[in-house]
Amino acid sequence: MPVGLSMSKFNQTEAMMVVELLSSSQISCRGKSVMVITFYKDMMKLLVQLAEDAGFNCNKPGSTLRIVTVDSAQGSEADVVVLSSVRSNMQHYMGFLSNTNRMCVAVSRAKERLVIVGHGDTLR
Repeated sequence: MPVGLSMSKFNQTEAMMVVELLSSSQISCRGKSVMVITFYKDMMKLLVQLAEDAGFNCNKPGSTLRIVTVDSAQGSEADVVVLSSVRSNMQHYMGFLSNTNRMCVAVSRAKERLVIVGHGDTLR
């Protein structure tokens, strides 16, 4: 199913920011395992598409970059984790982010560095 046709959520601007972050020197991920975690399947699909378009090899055997949903991240870890929160709205509705079990999994997967990408007003 193409991105956007399900009940799942995605944020095009945030996805582009995450891929730009991965491409930049702002996070030190050379030689490190990197996992991008998001709360929504459509966002994961969009991130994979944009990352592959940018030349990243992700979610393949031997790849150091994995892009997964928070439910798929349970039980795994990476040196660097980028957490994409997706949600951005004037009502400050958090969706899956308000689930403490999912949030605990999401923020506890990093061995060395956790980078959270999101809309500050919504996350406050």
